[in-house]
This record gives sequence, C-alpha cells and structure tokens, in this order.
Amino acid sequence: MNHDFSLAARSPSAGDAVILVMGITGVGKSTFISKLTGEDAGIGRDLTSYTKGIGIYSMNVENRVIYLVDTPGFNDTWRSDLDILKEISYVTSTIYKHGMKLAGILYLHRISDNRVSGSAAKNFTLLQRICGLDAASRVFLVTTMWDQINTRGPDYHEAEMRETRLSCTIEFWGTLCQQGSQTRRWLGDYETGIKAINELLVLNEKGGYLTQQLQRELVDEDRPLAETTAGRELLIEYSSVERKCAQEVLSFEQGSYNEPEASTSLLEVRSQLRDMKLAQQELRVSLRGVFFEREKAYSKVLQKVCTEQKQLAKEVEKGRRDYQRLLNDNSANDALLGEERQSWQLRRQELDDEVRLGHRTRTSAQEERQRIEEEENDFHESFQQLSLENEEQSIKTQQMVEKLRKRDVMKRNLLPLLGVLGGTGLAIAETAVPYAAFKEAGFKVQFATETGKTPECDKTMMEGNTGKLLGAKAAVVKEYKPMLESGEARHPLSWTAPGFSLHEYNHVLFTGGHDKAMRQIIDSQAVHKLMLDYFPKTKKPSNKAVGAICHGVMVLSSAKGSGGKSVLHDCTTTTLPGFFESSVYWATRAFLGDYYKTYGAGSENTEDSVRSSLADASRQFKGSNSFNPFVVKDKEYNYVSARWPGDADLFAKDLVDLVRESQ
Repeated sequence: MNHDFSLAARSPSAGDAVILVMGITGVGKSTFISKLTGEDAGIGRDLTSYTKGIGIYSMNVENRVIYLVDTPGFNDTWRSDLDILKEISYVTSTIYKHGMKLAGILYLHRISDNRVSGSAAKNFTLLQRICGLDAASRVFLVTTMWDQINTRGPDYHEAEMRETRLSCTIEFWGTLCQQGSQTRRWLGDYETGIKAINELLVLNEKGGYLTQQLQRELVDEDRPLAETTAGRELLIEYSSVERKCAQEVLSFEQGSYNEPEASTSLLEVRSQLRDMKLAQQELRVSLRGVFFEREKAYSKVLQKVCTEQKQLAKEVEKGRRDYQRLLNDNSANDALLGEERQSWQLRRQELDDEVRLGHRTRTSAQEERQRIEEEENDFHESFQQLSLENEEQSIKTQQMVEKLRKRDVMKRNLLPLLGVLGGTGLAIAETAVPYAAFKEAGFKVQFATETGKTPECDKTMMEGNTGKLLGAKAAVVKEYKPMLESGEARHPLSWTAPGFSLHEYNHVLFTGGHDKAMRQIIDSQAVHKLMLDYFPKTKKPSNKAVGAICHGVMVLSSAKGSGGKSVLHDCTTTTLPGFFESSVYWATRAFLGDYYKTYGAGSENTEDSVRSSLADASRQFKGSNSFNPFVVKDKEYNYVSARWPGDADLFAKDLVDLVRESQ
C-alpha cells in the first residue's frame, strides 16, 4: 500500500498555486471546474460536509498542480455569511502561513442577469474587502452564460452593454477595475476557462504573487476577524439589520401594526434580532478555537481522501491486470488461429498426396475439402466474433483504467493542500506527554542518549516550517519546556558508555520522530544489544516493561538476534500507519523535502519495516487509520505500542498503568 503513493503521482512542487473560485449559487462554478478538470465536480464537492461547503479540486497546468477552491457565495441558502467568511479566512490564512501561493480569485457572474441583484452586489463588496485594492489585479471577473446567447441577436449586444456597466460602475466591479482587475468571458468550454487560468498565472510569474488583504490582516497584522476589513463589513451589516429589527419590534409593541399575522411577524423579527446579536458576538470571538476545529475537519478530509486514493490505486491495478489479460487472450487467440491455419493447410496437402498416390478418389477428396472449408469458415466466424468482443472489452477496460488513473492522480494531487489545511505532526508529544505523566505518577525518570548530550526534540516539530507547518500545539510545547529544563534531561546517561545497563530500570520507553537523526538510535548496535537482553525479561509475569511509539517501534523491530529474529518476532504491535506516512510525505515534500521519510525518499515505510519483523504480520500487526487514540497492548509481554502523537495521552496513561500493575 505504501508504495502506491509513488506510482504515477507527481511530486508537490514549489510552483503549485491556489485559485479561489467564487460567485453566488447558479453562476456555473461547478460546470466551470468540471470543464477544466475533466471530471465531475463531485470529486471535490463530496468533501463539503467537512469543509463548510468549500470544494477542493486539482488540475495539472504545465507540470504543476493548480488547486481550485470553490467557495460558496455570500447570501448562500444553507450557510451564514459569517460561516463562509470564517472558512475563507481559514483557508487563505493557513496557506499563506505555510508558504503556499494564492494566485488570485476568479469571480464568476452570470452575464444573462438583467440587473445586479442585492446578493451579487453584496458579494462584490465583500470580495473587494477580502482582496483589497493592492491585490485587485489578481482578481478576474469571469462572466458566464455567453454560450447561451446568440452572437447575432439583440441579446448579445445587451450582454455586452451589461458587461461594460459591470466594469464601469463603482458599486459593482468598477473600483476593482480601476485598480487593475480585469474581466474575462467564459464561453462554457475548456479553452476559454484555461485561458483565464493561464493569464492569471502569467500575471503572478511576471509581477510576483500578491498578498490578499484578508491574509495580511489575519497573519501579518494578527487582527481578530472582527477587525479585518471584511469582518467590519459584516459587522456594519449586522448592526444595521439589528437596528432595523429593533425598530420593528418597537413598532409592534406600540401597536403600529394591526394585521392578524402581527403576532407571528413579531416572533420572526425578534428571532432575526436575536440572530443578529449572536452573529456580532460570534464575529468578535477569537479565531483560535474556530481554526482548531477547521484543522480537525480538514484532517478528516485528508484521511478520507487517502482512503479513497488507496482504493482507487487498487482499482487501477486491477484494471491494468484485466487489460493485460485481454491482450494476452488476444495474443493466444492469434496464435491458435495460426495453428489452425497450418492444420487446415496440412490436411489439404495430405488430401492432394492421397489423390496423387491413388489412396483416395477425387470425389472423396473433394467432399473432405468441403468439410475442411466449412470447418474453417465456422472457426473464422467464431474467431471474428470473439476477437470483436475482446477488442470492445479491451477498449472499455483501457478507457476505464485511464479514467480511474486520472481520478487517482487528482486525489493524490489534493494531498499537499489538504496536508497543509489539516495540520500534521506533533512528534514532541511522544516525549513530552509521557514525561509529564511519569512525573505526575511519581516515577523516577532518566534520559539516555548516545553520547550523554542533552536530548532535544526535532526543531521542525517544535517550530514548524514556513509558519509552523508541523508546529506543535501550545499545550505540548508547554510540557516540553520544563522537561528540557529538568535535571534528568540536562544530565542524561550515555547508552554507549562502558558498563551502561538497563537492569535496574522497570520501564524503557522509545519515542519517535521523523528527523534523520532518528537513525542514530534505530540503527544503534549498542541499543539492539541492550534490547536483546532486556526485552525478553518483560515476558509476563515480570516487573519490567517496554513502550514504543511511532518510529520508536523500529528500534525494537531492528533489534535482531543471531537467528535473525527481532525481539518483536512473537509480539503484537502497531506503529505509524503506512498510508499516513506516505500521504504526509507527499503533502509536505514541496516544503520539507524528504523530511517525513527518515531514511530518504523511496525508502521503506515504518509499517512495512515493522511488519517484516513479525512471525505472522497478518495476525500480530494491529493497525488503525482512525484519528481517535489507538494503543496496542501485547498479551504475553509487558509491551505497549502506539502510532503517532495523537495517541500520546492514552499511550502515557497505559504506560503508567502497566508499570504500576507489573510491580
């Protein structure tokens, strides 16, 4: 499974970029995206239950991936303007913090609309507040429905006039046009769609990528959403509606309305008034909690896409096998036809010889030739029918494989962006969380490193890359700092020192990490020797125990005796799932290179390495792709294993319980 990610998938590139596709419902965004990607928009739209209505799609443009992010228009039937603004804020600010490029915005608008609706005007205003005038040149107004207008009729001239009014009217697109924004026509085809995409990309290549106003306000200026230009626009609207509702409530209460439905209307107005007050309060709430929830949601999307991609890869491989089988059948049939032709030719030759030698009459020979000809005709008829069926099936199978392969690549191409939006990695939790739990339980803790130097967690996990791509959560960092300042961490033992032994210790813990420095302990012959001596002593009943998480499990799977058996040979265990390691590697390669592959690009996944050390991996290896905490306890040995940082809290609790139970 893990190698699937390296087949037919392109590596994430620094040239990849994101384009927002915006517009009110019904302007043709889904059709626009489908024409560009060559796929039904459902491939990205089926994730919207997690993403507040945002659809994420990918397309290849000159050997780089362009992400089309379809955002609902404001005044959406099913989502509040605030929810939509929050989602746009999360996506744009997150990719900005992580160094991904936002090439710009394509705003779609129906040219067939006789007038600019209130919803459309509101969208124009909020879009202007989001992008800002400085980045207006990276926003295109793409008018749609031109393909439904007769170019020689009066409607076409009226559409051109509407286009002019849109770009010249300050309240509509005029202000953005004055600052460099452009209008483009989409004729409902791939050509005019990709032309708009390419022109936007060329603008960025020549003039550089510009920061949208909302990105700058949220990230560079660290403003609350309510203090951003777009947020203030919503506050103004909410305040205005609140005042209007309050006035209507007052009028009802003073008896200004005498309609029979007045009571019902009063309830509706009061409900709207309450909603406006709540919306203003929600707008002023810190985005930290909101963004944390969005990160978790996109993590689920990442997991879902990885699972779907894995299934697609299997289907592609099966389709290729089926196609090859059909080709082999065709070759076998051709060979059979050749053999039969030789047989018929030989039989005819034998008849000629028999007649020449007087062993058969000419009449008898002619009758036999007739039978051979009938047999040959019947065979050819059946053969042609079979060949036709095989050819049709081959074409269908080839088309199916190509369609699946394309969907597979599109799914894989989504991984880099989803990896950024979903947040990945908290490896310092694998050390800091158990340490805090051990200290709280009253255990005596001792660190050991190769040379006795103070241990330090991976800086990429501590600080992240280009704005904490893999940065640890604040709570974990809070636990890490006192651990690093502790006497145990500042004065560790050396596992290579003469006479070093684990004999006096009741529990040994191996934490994980992705940095290349992990090889120091995974490949250490000294540590392997220590485990070959210590691990067998954990067999129950025993007062000794071992815990390992993530890459730490590889230390044990690599500790092999003279017979080549690992200390885990007969144990039940888990480790970092192959799908997660591969997907996050591809998701971060553009920013972190092969960081997520401890032994470099193309190397064996952790899961495969651990599985190969077990007597019966199908029975002994316990895996889970769930983001819920997951820990495996062996029944014969005092051994506990876990997969990744998300398991750290449960892992630490079970370790404490195991140590206490074994004493």
